[in-house]
Amino acid sequence: MFISHKNFFFVVFLFVFLFNSIVAASYLPASINLIDNIALQTQKVEGVKFDKNYFINVIDAAKFFNLNYIWEPFTNTIEITDNNINLKMRLNSDFILVNNKIQISKNKLILNNGAIYLPLEFLIYLKNNIISISGNNVYYKKNALYKSDDIAEAILKSGKIKLPEIQTQQRLKNYQIKTIIIDPGHGGGDIGAVGYSKKTFEKDITLAVSLKLKNILEKILPNVKILLTRTTDELLYLEERSQFANKNRGDLFVSIHCNAGPLNVRGFETFYFSLTEDDETERTVRLLENNEKYQYRKDKKNINVLDFITTDLAQINHINESIELANLVQARLSEQIQSANRGARKARFFVLKDTFMPAVLIELGFLTNELEEKLLTNDAYQNKLAEAIANAISDFKKKMELIKYSAFSN
Repeated sequence: MFISHKNFFFVVFLFVFLFNSIVAASYLPASINLIDNIALQTQKVEGVKFDKNYFINVIDAAKFFNLNYIWEPFTNTIEITDNNINLKMRLNSDFILVNNKIQISKNKLILNNGAIYLPLEFLIYLKNNIISISGNNVYYKKNALYKSDDIAEAILKSGKIKLPEIQTQQRLKNYQIKTIIIDPGHGGGDIGAVGYSKKTFEKDITLAVSLKLKNILEKILPNVKILLTRTTDELLYLEERSQFANKNRGDLFVSIHCNAGPLNVRGFETFYFSLTEDDETERTVRLLENNEKYQYRKDKKNINVLDFITTDLAQINHINESIELANLVQARLSEQIQSANRGARKARFFVLKDTFMPAVLIELGFLTNELEEKLLTNDAYQNKLAEAIANAISDFKKKMELIKYSAFSN
């Protein structure tokens, strides 16, 4: 039976709607009992029950236990903090980061009727005054909830305390991309791809374009700090590049590269980090850029496997933003230069994996293609590349700041 495109999308929409309705209907309203273990006083708050497990509304948990939280609507990620404890998780994910250490939970963060609900057992990670949790009952020591000094008690009793969710909204309303990291690929003894003429090295092209990109960004985004991982022909290990970005609290990471392949292949492409790859092309490019000799300064035997899992999770939290940036870069390059648009693609690049921010790796073109090598070494063409990437970054900045402001303005 033939189904038109319009009918097909309607069927898919109807299926998703019905599936979500069934899932939502399976969440049963429930009261969560917060019990003072000494005074035996109980306060009831909103909650839901699902498959014999209980969940508390994040807003209620933040108010009652004096927690701070940030909800990232674009990535469906929440970060909850209490003094020295930092808990980060993604909607419907089994993984939790507790002080950057990975934990696995049988229950997940859920979204029900527009509200975010936290599994009760997650409170154990956040509050040392929680004695036990049994069913929908949370037993706690009241005296450990807040500071016991007279000033704090007076403020709490007056009710004139600034609620955590108000602080969260204000922080997101003021969200800005303030620091952009530009990473010229390769350098020093790591020459990267070699051109068709055997006289052109990738490390030189990436640095030239990156310096031009920095100059343009400083003009169109004067209030943004633009930093380069290298400004000269020097060797940097992959770990040093990501460490530089994280240390400088980058909000965006853009790694500049040139491609290599069969002589007849040409075009530009932008990669974002993913644990999976589309096809053999992505695997080939990844192997070229993840040059094992220049990955890590320290012996690979001394690298904790858990570090890789944790950083994978951290970059996955930014995957939607990275995809958005990759698509914007491809669109702007298509407008600016005459070459093949090879699309936004995914691959497991180490330099992207270890950055705790939206990150992309741009392949400007194929040095192994005779025509494209001549273009990539041309100063005017390099300016066009830099302008296109700068415009894409500017587009991304405006869009992300608008999304994060709008999400908490209603």
